[in-house]
Amino acid sequence: SCPNMSTTASPPGSECPPGTWCNPPTRLEYCPPGTFGNTTAGRSVDHACSPCLPGYWCPVEGLVYATLRLCTNGSYCPERSALPTACPAGYFQPDPGKTSMGACRVCPAG
Repeated sequence: SCPNMSTTASPPGSECPPGTWCNPPTRLEYCPPGTFGNTTAGRSVDHACSPCLPGYWCPVEGLVYATLRLCTNGSYCPERSALPTACPAGYFQPDPGKTSMGACRVCPAG
């Protein structure tokens, strides 16, 4: 985006920051939950935002790689998770960063 009094189309430092995109250039938009920002000067959600990585969750707008949240114990996070998915009743999962229901283990009898 061009701030007031710009003398070029893309003055240094005026690019949309990671976690956002600008289209039109004067309107800042944030990467939606379930995604994170992967570039500077993004022109669209598809250009600027990637699906949240498997094993992580992206609960809010505008996240970048450094702010992804590791999936918590007792749950799993497939690609594009905005929230962790809890293992169902009767299952447990002791480790963080799991990506599928297959990581949930059946609780022992008793």
